[in-house]
Amino acid sequence: YIFITDTANHRLIGSGPNGFRCIAACSGSYDGTTTVTTIATVTSMNNTQSVSLTTTVPGISSTTAPYLNPISYNTPKFTAYTTWSSNGITFADATVVGTYPYGVFVDNNNTVYVCEYSLNRVQVWLKGSSNPTRTVSGTLNNPYTVFVTSNGDIYVDNGYTNSRVDKWALNTTSSTVAMNVKYICGGLFVDINNNLYCSPINYHQVNTKSLNNTSNMWTIAAGTGCAGSTSNTLHDPRGIFVDTDLN
Repeated sequence: YIFITDTANHRLIGSGPNGFRCIAACSGSYDGTTTVTTIATVTSMNNTQSVSLTTTVPGISSTTAPYLNPISYNTPKFTAYTTWSSNGITFADATVVGTYPYGVFVDNNNTVYVCEYSLNRVQVWLKGSSNPTRTVSGTLNNPYTVFVTSNGDIYVDNGYTNSRVDKWALNTTSSTVAMNVKYICGGLFVDINNNLYCSPINYHQVNTKSLNNTSNMWTIAAGTGCAGSTSNTLHDPRGIFVDTDLN
């Protein structure tokens, strides 16, 4: 990706898969008192997906601006000698999660999120806990999938009758609409550029929208809407994964 210090416009811009966008100091002005960069230099980019800037404005030494979402899902490290334990541990059975726990998400902290289709809720277990520490429900109706971002925001399919994906921000008790959808999302994913993806069951396509804008509408990321096996068609896709190269 390319980062440009747009000096005359007092801002930092960067490239992405959808073109250029403003990353820092987006007001585009400097009044001598606000912390807006006038002449900035990109000094470093670290593995927490941020960019560091220095500036010549008196009293403003540096700033750090996020430009990508860190990976939130659990990424175990395997070697040629990795083996699985032959004995599993049951921490939640059908009496807790119902008969159709379709969606399961495990984050980097080994927190487990289970989407309980028949019970109209999502429950959360911290690592090592046998009891759920949080329940997300509200207006959910047969939720199918769940995805959690690195900042703790929970995205839940609510497409069965409500035709949307709901978002629960960290430490909130109510949801907002993140995306309008055609039907149940068989898969959900949020990539490192903050794009939300849904694969609506029976529609043979994957839809996406940027979470950086206020519109809830989507565009087609893959598929034509007609079932097929050619290079540009899909047949009832469910799971979605987008790597850090946005493939």
